[in-house]
Amino acid sequence: MFRDRRFQSGPFVNRLATSCIVAACVTLLLSNCSASNFAGAGAKNSKASSDNPSKKGGGADDENGDSANQNKKPGSSNGDDETIVNVGDAYKDGILKEDCKQSFTLPSAPTELTQVFNWQASGATAEYNQVMATPVLGKLGAGDSAPTIVTPAFSSNCNYSSGGAYLYAIDGKTGAQKWVAAPKVLPSASAALGDIDGDGTAEVVAFGLDGRVYAFSATGTQKWMSADAVIYVSSYYSTGPTVADLDGDGTVEVLAVNRILKGSDGTSKVTLAGFVNSTSNPIAANADGMGGLEVIASNGIYKSDGTLLCAFTTVIDMFASARLRPGDSFETIIGRSGDQVIGYNGQSCAQVFSVAFPGTGGGPYNVGDYTGSGELKFGAAGKVNFAAFNGDGSSLWQKPTKDASSAKTGATTFDFNGDGKYEIVYNDEDYLRIYDGASGSVLYQMPNSSGTLWEYPVIADVDGDGHANIVVHANDCFDYTNRSARGIRVFQAPDNSWVGTRSIWNQHAYNPLLVKSNGGLTGIDPDTIWKPWLKAKYLTGFRNNIPMPKIKAECNP
Repeated sequence: MFRDRRFQSGPFVNRLATSCIVAACVTLLLSNCSASNFAGAGAKNSKASSDNPSKKGGGADDENGDSANQNKKPGSSNGDDETIVNVGDAYKDGILKEDCKQSFTLPSAPTELTQVFNWQASGATAEYNQVMATPVLGKLGAGDSAPTIVTPAFSSNCNYSSGGAYLYAIDGKTGAQKWVAAPKVLPSASAALGDIDGDGTAEVVAFGLDGRVYAFSATGTQKWMSADAVIYVSSYYSTGPTVADLDGDGTVEVLAVNRILKGSDGTSKVTLAGFVNSTSNPIAANADGMGGLEVIASNGIYKSDGTLLCAFTTVIDMFASARLRPGDSFETIIGRSGDQVIGYNGQSCAQVFSVAFPGTGGGPYNVGDYTGSGELKFGAAGKVNFAAFNGDGSSLWQKPTKDASSAKTGATTFDFNGDGKYEIVYNDEDYLRIYDGASGSVLYQMPNSSGTLWEYPVIADVDGDGHANIVVHANDCFDYTNRSARGIRVFQAPDNSWVGTRSIWNQHAYNPLLVKSNGGLTGIDPDTIWKPWLKAKYLTGFRNNIPMPKIKAECNP
């Protein structure tokens, strides 16, 4: 049986108090950082500072809004980002040196997690308590001490297509239901969260059951809807919308199938010519490595104005984008075509690799440094295996799983113990598991059932205690081995020892460098996101979150 954290005592309270003191210190340290230092994620010069960890001039990205900046010494900052991130000889080439690591050992055998809470719907829509989509989360209100989890949930009669879902907001600290939005939304599609209209408060964007795109305020009231249906409702399937400032002009766009909408009012800016539909909604990425953001679709790469930059030779689905190999000037677009894993050059769309997925299928790819080598790996789950790959597409390892229903569930990756090696978090039809990223061995395992689509667990500090949590969907609609739960479940390590991280995961196509901790989407310099957290060069991943590793005192400035 799992243990519920609500029955734990003193140590948790002490850790919470400590993290609150640290958060207060960090707020004071970063308050002098000028907002004018932000270079803008969409500007072509924004990547220059990201590639040079010693470059001065980054702001604080509102990271002081999070509670887990544990390594910063009081009084060590004079408002200059260079001073904040000076860690002497702790790192070499972006990798924390062995003698500076203050990490801990993860379990050598599968260990159960501690449940923080299990939300299920209440009130007039209480029967809508099944979740089979990736939850998103972030601080919706300026004064919020913890993020709000947002998820669609469908009826207990298990109609996860035409029956629709309601969109729920859940308090990340207590699990209390905050609001329910109407009208109904697609059960399979994650929402997206961020400040889309520049009012300083995050909004929520979702795909409606009627095919329109809807935006909701921080309190769940409707702000706008698109003029017409843009979603292919006949299938009822999508990963969900993407929000980003594509061209760095300080206004946010919403990517919705073949449309680019204005975040301020939902009106259409452009239609993507030659678009080929797939389950995966288009994503935003700096594909060409030159700064600014491109739109990645199943058929190719589009410029921010909607013109086609280049076309893929084979249509792909379940894609991700990251600079996989050392020395590459471009990001590699990774996707699935049938049972093939294909990588495309983000500048030219030339094929970089094409390899067979072991078994069948392959879901949304995640990218991270699984081995601590300083080189990115990627992975996905199929029908019978979770497969991890090296950056060139060669096999790293594979482990048996069970996903006969969709064969394309997603996963995420995170460095839970601060040793520089990212673990992988995955939920199949029966279990939530954490794999060792280097070997694939199972570190943690919990019964958690799902009918599976393309959903995946997410990692964030949801209760503001300075330690990472896992937020995962649950449904029991199908006759699987462990028909164990419904709704949204939040877990932590049995001793709550995981390192800290941000309190945001804002969309299915989550890239931590494209959103501030307060949900801001404009004026982002990537330096100002990874510097206060990792305090070294961040290896840009995808569908991962940035860990806050502890550094030995003698290695601190």
